[in-house]
Order: sequence, then structure tokens, then C-alpha cells
Amino acid sequence: MIGHSTVLIEAAGEAILTDPYFGGNGKHFVRTAVPAKKRESFKDVGTVLISHGHQDHMDEAFLRSLPENTTVIMPMKLVALAETWGGSPFSIQPWKTVTISGLSITGVPAVHPGGGLGYIVSVEGKRIYFAGDTAYGEFMTEIGNKFKIDVALMPVTSFRVKVTMGEQDALKAAAALKPKVIIPIHLDIQPTMSILRSKETPEHFRQLVMQAHLETEVRILRNGESWQG
Repeated sequence: MIGHSTVLIEAAGEAILTDPYFGGNGKHFVRTAVPAKKRESFKDVGTVLISHGHQDHMDEAFLRSLPENTTVIMPMKLVALAETWGGSPFSIQPWKTVTISGLSITGVPAVHPGGGLGYIVSVEGKRIYFAGDTAYGEFMTEIGNKFKIDVALMPVTSFRVKVTMGEQDALKAAAALKPKVIIPIHLDIQPTMSILRSKETPEHFRQLVMQAHLETEVRILRNGESWQG
């Protein structure tokens, strides 16, 4: 866990970075935790997954610094903008799959203001679902049916406005997706206005999962912490 929704996935000798963000202040948000590493630490990653174009999920300074051989996958609407960045940007549509350096990456639907895309990464017999910033949707049942998910990286936020998932929606997602392990993301950014913040926490979400008797383990990683599955 690097911070917020930025996670480093290492498998089969490959390194994948999700929603890179290393800034301090967003346009409407304030970072409440410092990322575990600086953007300069990740210029050698092979693949970058971007779920949507909001500032706190897409660090332009980092993306501009990438070498040409870095694969950057993103929603279609961002590709024109990405032509001014480094790396090799391209998009995939929901339910379409690409193979990169032994990784199988499938785009899946997401619901978020301004659009979005989720990803299934299949590698070494494991399937990792990176949900990005999505709200709950019925498509999650289809994702759960199509893929036997080992690890789900999905938001459990403290926003009162339902632009992504809080505890109850994340619980519905857990039941639909049926992952073996959930690692909550989107934990470091909160609204500046206290009236927009709830008291929901990943720890309480874990209790709800246990009370629902779901066969899912919730692993809470703080910035700089790792887990091996």
C-alpha cells in the first residue's frame, strides 16, 4: 500500500501500479496521510492502471516522467490527454482482455462521476480486482460470476455523498464479488467540509463482513505495509 488508491502489485516478476497519486492537496480534498514512497521510486514499473481522471487518482507529474516502454491503461476518454504524457497509453473496453508481459488484464465496468473503469489482473493463477473509485453496481454480480476473485482492492470511504462505496455498499459488493480477501483503498483523502464526512472506517467494515458471515477476509494495510497472497 503506497497511499490512497495507489497500490503496488508484484507478481511473475512484473510490477503494476494502480491510480498513481503522490500529491499533497487535491482540488476539493486534503490528504490526511503521507504516501509511503515518492513518485521517483516507481519510474521502473512495467504497467500502470488508471481507473479515472480525477486529480487524486492520476498524478500528471508522475505520468509525464514515465519511459516510453511503460504500459499505461486507462478509460477511453483519457487517451487524448495521455498523448502529452510519458509511457505508452492505451484503453480497453469493459469485458475486453489484453495480455502484457504474461499478465492478463481485463477491463470491467465502474460507476463514478466522469466515468471510470475497473480491472481484473490475472497472473500466476490469481485474480486481482482493482475497482478504482466505483460506486456499487449490479455489474459486480457479473464480475463475481465471471471471475473467481482472490483479492479485491476496493474503496471503503468516509464520504456521505455516494460517489463511491462506504461501508454498506462495500458490504453489498463483498457479497456480490465473493473475493477471498478485500484490501480497502481510498483511505487517505477526506472532504474538507466536516458535514460531508461520515464516521465509517475500514475496521468497522471488517466487523460488518464478519457479522454477515461472508467467506471473505478483510486485510487493512496502512501506507508502507505489504501483504503476500
